Amino acid sequence: MQFCGRRKDSLRKIGLLVFFLTGFLLLSSCQKSEPPIKVGFLGCLTGRSTDLGVAGRDGFLLSINEVNAAGGIAGRKIIPVVRDDGLDPEKVKVVLRELLDEGVSFIVGPMTSQMAMTVVPEVKAAKIPLISPTVSTNQLIGLDDYFFRVYYANSQAAKAMADYVKTSGLKTVVALYDTRNLAYTEDWVRIFTERFSGDGRQVEAVPFNAATVGSFYDLVSLIKDKNPDGLLILANSIDTALVCQQAMKLNLLIPKFATGWSYSGKLITYGGKSVEGLVLVQSADLKKDRPELQRFLKAFRNGYFVDPTFPAVHAYDATRLGLHALEKLGVGGDLKQELLSIKSFPGILQDFALDEYGDVINPPIYFMKIDEAVFHSL
Repeated sequence: MQFCGRRKDSLRKIGLLVFFLTGFLLLSSCQKSEPPIKVGFLGCLTGRSTDLGVAGRDGFLLSINEVNAAGGIAGRKIIPVVRDDGLDPEKVKVVLRELLDEGVSFIVGPMTSQMAMTVVPEVKAAKIPLISPTVSTNQLIGLDDYFFRVYYANSQAAKAMADYVKTSGLKTVVALYDTRNLAYTEDWVRIFTERFSGDGRQVEAVPFNAATVGSFYDLVSLIKDKNPDGLLILANSIDTALVCQQAMKLNLLIPKFATGWSYSGKLITYGGKSVEGLVLVQSADLKKDRPELQRFLKAFRNGYFVDPTFPAVHAYDATRLGLHALEKLGVGGDLKQELLSIKSFPGILQDFALDEYGDVINPPIYFMKIDEAVFHSL
C-alpha cells in the first residue's frame, strides 16, 4: 500500500510537470505567434546622391536597433525593410510596391522632393504613412494626405537665404540648379528669386543635369560670362564641389551659397580649398548643447565610426516619431490620425510639433560657413 501511495504521488508530480510544461509551451507558442512589425525605408542609396540616402538609412537603422534592444513594441520586434530608389522616378514606383507588398506599417523617406512627388499618391491610396526626413517641396504643404515630414519647407529656407544674401549687398545672383530633383530645385529658385529681386537686385536661373552635363568647366564658364556678383548652387555635395573647383580654376572668386542638399555629404573632402567661404542654409546645428543630441551623437559614432550629418538626424527622428505613434496605437486604430495627434515630440535638435497636415511648425533654420575646412555656425 505504501508503494502504491508513492506511485500515485509520483504520477501526480509527473502530471503536474506535464501540465506546467504544456502551459509553458502554449504560452511560448502564443508569444511566437505575434508577428514582427515591418517598417520601410526609401532613399537614394546608389548614384551621385548616395550621401543623402545612406545617412538617412543609417539614422533609420539606429533608431530601430535601439527600440529592438529595449524589447521592441509590446514585445514585438521591428524589422527594417530598406529599398533604394536610385533617384529614378520609374525605379521608385517598383520599390515602393515592394515595400507595400511586404506589409510595412509606415515608410521613412524618400530623401528627395522629386521622389516624394512620385510616390505620395501611391501611399495615399494604400493608406500607409510616409514620413520624410528631408523632403522640402512646397507642393506638398497643406494637403490632407499620408505624407509627413520632420524638415523645413522650401518656402522657409529659400526666404531665409534670400534675406541673408540681401545683407551682403549683392545685386546680381546666378542660381545654378540640378533638374534631376526638379520638385526641390525649381521650387527653391522661384521662391528665392521672388524674395531677393527688387531695388536693382535680380536673379538669373541656370538649369543643368549633372547626369548629362558634358563639362563642368564649360558650365561654370557660361556662368562667368554673365558676370554675376554671387552664385547660388542647388545640387548634391559632389556636384557642388565640382562647380566650386571649376570656379576656382576660372578665377570666379565671388561669394557662393548653397542649400541643405549640398551639405549632405563630404562636401569639404570633395571640394577642398575651392569650397572655402561657401555659406549654406541648414536645418541642423550639431554643436548644440542638448542632452538628446549628445546621446544621439555618441550612439551614432559608436555604431558607424563617423560623425552623422543632418539626414541621419532627421531620419532618426522620423523613425522614432513613427514608432512612437505605433506604440500608442490601439487595436484597430488609425496610424495617420495617431501621428497627427502628437502635439509635441522630443526631437534630437528640439521638441517639435506637426500641424494638421503633417508639416513641422516653426522648424529651425541655421546658416553655416566653411572656414579652414570646418563648418561654422553664423
